[in-house]
Amino acid sequence: IDDLAQIIMKSLDLPSNQVINIAGRAISYMDILKALKGLGYKFSIINWPDFFKSVLKIVCRLPFSPMPAWQIDSLLADEIFEEYNWRKLFNMEETT
Repeated sequence: IDDLAQIIMKSLDLPSNQVINIAGRAISYMDILKALKGLGYKFSIINWPDFFKSVLKIVCRLPFSPMPAWQIDSLLADEIFEEYNWRKLFNMEETT
């Protein structure tokens, strides 16, 4: 919350015609789970994204599919969006 409050306060000094993406770093689901295991948390790792991908592929083949094929294709796309260096713009350290 403190980071977001600082970003809002510092953005008031920027030109008003800018659009800034303040998304966090890209990290995979499996990397998050492995990091938690490394911290000593005990659990079984189930790859939910692969599970849901399989379910969506089955749903796409049903005659009464609740979603059009193009929508399912976009959900299954492994898109990684470009990271914007907003930390440098706002002079902020990376937090975890």
